[in-house]
Amino acid sequence: MPILVGIGIKPDGEREVLGFGVGDRENQQAWEEVLEDLKRRGVREVGLLITDGHQAPRVGAFAPDFELVDVHTNQPLKLSSLRGKPVFMNFWGTWCPPCRAEMPEMQKLHNKYRDQVQIVGVTMGPRDNPANVKEFVDAAKYDWTFIHDPDYNVATTYQVQAISSSYFIDKEGVIRAIQIGAMGIGQMEAYLQQVR
Repeated sequence: MPILVGIGIKPDGEREVLGFGVGDRENQQAWEEVLEDLKRRGVREVGLLITDGHQAPRVGAFAPDFELVDVHTNQPLKLSSLRGKPVFMNFWGTWCPPCRAEMPEMQKLHNKYRDQVQIVGVTMGPRDNPANVKEFVDAAKYDWTFIHDPDYNVATTYQVQAISSSYFIDKEGVIRAIQIGAMGIGQMEAYLQQVR
């Protein structure tokens, strides 16, 4: 049975899970009606996640491994190849305003901790493609690693509910923190303390 999860942003900007339920596709319409009602009352919809019932990666579990192509080198990058160094993995989109606002903070973090943590940005198709991601990050002079998930398979495995979504993974490959929503450098540094 699919699991339906409603995610929203309240008028004060706080994100929250609005509820979840188990059922068939008919429940999806009911959820969409609930989300429409919440939007009318000032809650901005972030998304409705439909999963196959498998558990999302969680804090304390190994980060699911995958291999995607680096948009700059066109070489495959396997997440497990980064073990030995903490990883800050960020799902984002060139079209996402909160993601774009977060990226200068990520560059500051990268400049400060370049030798201590590997930052990996993950974009997803179909709204993004390797060429437009490369053009965007080159124009802004962001210089951490960027990989692309063309068919949304990795985002599905990680059950990404909204972007920006970030996973802080320790040097052994264990997820130590998950953040849904954009962050400032202070919050990023606090999460880094959990994986260093």
